[in-house]
Amino acid sequence: MDSETLAEMDLLPGQVKENVLTIGLDVRGLTRGQRLRIGQALLEVTVPCTPCSMFEAIRPGLEAQMRGKRGMLCRVLEGGVMRPGDSIEVLAQEAASPS
Repeated sequence: MDSETLAEMDLLPGQVKENVLTIGLDVRGLTRGQRLRIGQALLEVTVPCTPCSMFEAIRPGLEAQMRGKRGMLCRVLEGGVMRPGDSIEVLAQEAASPS
């Protein structure tokens, strides 16, 4: 999730249980299969993250307000240490393997 969306929604870091918070990265512009290097870890974007009903406990109407803005889910391809302040390298999308 990006910090710009949190600010737009008047939310604090960690309030919506995001695992990674970015600054200056267009998270919504990432596409399925795109890879990210953060610290030692290599991640692959899978699907958009959809807000759940727990958002309503934070603020009524927040679940609907966050639709399409929640960020992306990723799977870990290579584990490793990620630290606050690590740069995020957006890598080329992997070509699909021939079947």
